[in-house]
Parts: sequence; C-alpha cells; structure tokens
Amino acid sequence: MVHFRPIAVVLAIAALGVQASPAIQNLQPRASPQVKARNAQQIRLDFMSDAIGYQATPDMIADLNAGPITNVIKTKASPARKANKSPEEIAVKELEDMDKPAPSLVNAANGEVITGAVLNLVKSKQLYAAAAYCLNGLDDWTCRERCPKGIKLVKAFDDIVTNSVCYVAYSLENKEIIVSYRGTASIRSFVTDLQLYKADADYGLERIPTPKNAKVHSGFLVATTVTSKGVHEAIEQVFKQFGRDFTISVVGHSLGGAIGILSSIELYDWLGEAFAKRIKVFTYGQPRVGNQIWADWVETLPFAKDIYRITHDKDIVPHLPPTLLSFRHHQDEIWINSKGTLLSCDDDKGEARNCANSVVALSVIDHLTGYFAVPFGPWC
Repeated sequence: MVHFRPIAVVLAIAALGVQASPAIQNLQPRASPQVKARNAQQIRLDFMSDAIGYQATPDMIADLNAGPITNVIKTKASPARKANKSPEEIAVKELEDMDKPAPSLVNAANGEVITGAVLNLVKSKQLYAAAAYCLNGLDDWTCRERCPKGIKLVKAFDDIVTNSVCYVAYSLENKEIIVSYRGTASIRSFVTDLQLYKADADYGLERIPTPKNAKVHSGFLVATTVTSKGVHEAIEQVFKQFGRDFTISVVGHSLGGAIGILSSIELYDWLGEAFAKRIKVFTYGQPRVGNQIWADWVETLPFAKDIYRITHDKDIVPHLPPTLLSFRHHQDEIWINSKGTLLSCDDDKGEARNCANSVVALSVIDHLTGYFAVPFGPWC
C-alpha cells in the first residue's frame, strides 16, 4: 500500500497555499475565549469584506442573526465589481469558461423534486456545518440557530498549518456522533489560489483498497490527514463513555465538504464493517475532490446511498477544480435552484447537465447564502 513520501507532503501543503511545519500532525486547541473575543470583530469584518468585494463596516455585522447577515451579503455586494473586473473576477471568468462541460460528458437528469424526510434531513445537518465557522458559543453549544438542543460538544480544534477547523459532538437522543469541518476563511482567495496537484487516493488506509490510478486533490488530502488523529480520539471518548451504538454524521461546507467526504472514507476504514451502513455524509458547496476513477469508486462504498452532496444555484465552488483538469464529482447531487426547490439530479457520472452544471454565471454569494435559512460564515 502506497503512503505519502515527504516530498509529496510538501507539494500537497503547497497546494493549500501554506508552509510546511514540523507540527503538521499536531492539532491545536481552538483559541482561548479571550483571544477569540479580541479577534472576532476583525475576523467578521474581513469575512464580510471578502464576501461583498470591498471593505465592510461595523454596522454591517452589528446584528449577527441569520436574516440580517444574509441580507447584507445579498444586497451590499459592490456593483463596481461587475463594471471593473478585479483579478479575482477575471480568474472566476476563466474558470467558468474552463468548466463548461462538453455535452458528451454529461446526460440530462430526471430532476426529481425532494421534499419530506430527505429535505428535513439535509436542512438539519446544514446547521452542524454552519456551526463549524463559529468564533463564540461552540464550546458550550450556544451558537445561535446553528446549535440545536440536545447536542454535546466533545472537542473543537484546528490545525495551525493547513488552517483546518473541525469539531466532534454527539446526541444521545439520536445516538449520533457529528464530525463537522469548516470551510475556507476566504472564498475569493480559495478561488484564485486553488492549486491543482493530485495524489494517490490511498491516504494511509489500512483495510479498504482504493482503485489503481484513483487520484484526489492533494491539498484536500493533507487537510484530512492532519485532522484524523484528533477526530479518532474524540470519537473514542464518546464510545468509552456511552458504547459504540452510534451513527456517524460527517458534515462540511466548501473546503470542509471536500475534507468531509475524504474523512468519511477514512473513518469507515478505521471503524470497520460494523459501521459500513452507519456513516452518513452531508456536504454543502463541496468542490470536486478527485478524478473519475475515484468518483466512480465512491459510488461502490457501502454507505454511498447515505452521501448527500448539496449544491446551490450558481455557487462557484462546486465548479472547482475544473473538469478540464480531470476532476469529477461523485454522484448524489442535490441542487437547490434559484427558486429554492431541491432537485435530485444525477447521471451515472455525477455531473448532471441540468442542475449545477446548467449555470455559467457563477457566484460567491450563492456559496455563502441560499443553503437554507442560515448563512455560512463567522456569525456566532
């Protein structure tokens, strides 16, 4: 079984735009409450500035409730960005042009409307994904709309090298362990700085084999690897106290969605066949993670039918990295269209033409809002 060599690790870290460090395998506790309070205002201003395209003002983030924040993001985006193209927008346009799939690569999907239990399921898990962005309230699970009652936090931590942030929590009532990964802190930087190195999909798996020539984005792979030890320890803590009769829900937005799907595979390898049908995955605005061989293999996993890849209207991130560079989505897309209707829209290659791939004027705003009522970002 092939494992990372040191040079591959260095390249993979470069793919995330970070520097190598001897502490790469060490997860650090999240910042102290004092540090978080001191930095929270600036972090929120920076995030909002990144979203709207110019310097945000404190009044824009005075009310952190979901409705006001969503309204600011949607209404305050600079019109000048459309008239005077910034480097970021030029890069976005180039990626749009690269990512227009040839008709031969995709087939029309049925577009079945999703309602009822599945709709409620993906809406509820979105809250867990949004909570990973919280600067305050996560430790005692008081993070506004994002923290439903009955959930207990086990541990929240981040990696100082890859800036990967995640938390592990559990619900005794639902017999559920939640593993949630935060998205990138800067969507526009993610779009313009995204590197396209690939690595073998075998990222230290001990039990399940990956197909020959299956490849995944090396930066996503490193971000997954550096969080796995801490996630294992937190899950073991729950098992030790309450037993192993739990399902595992892995959730994530943006970069966190990419880490989430890779983490779910690693968790299945670690937990064994007893959890083959007890792992569920919910990603929101997930980028493409691997090549077609890897994407096809994901569909053979025993928990494949419990993988929900949710996209929203013109969200740019699901179009990255481009298909032109041999990245492909796995199946089970659920697309939220411009009217807020959820459609199940897959073909046999995971790139259905009439859902996320039906739009070309891509949007950062649609990446942060429109995934149900709660916007993504550090608004708690």
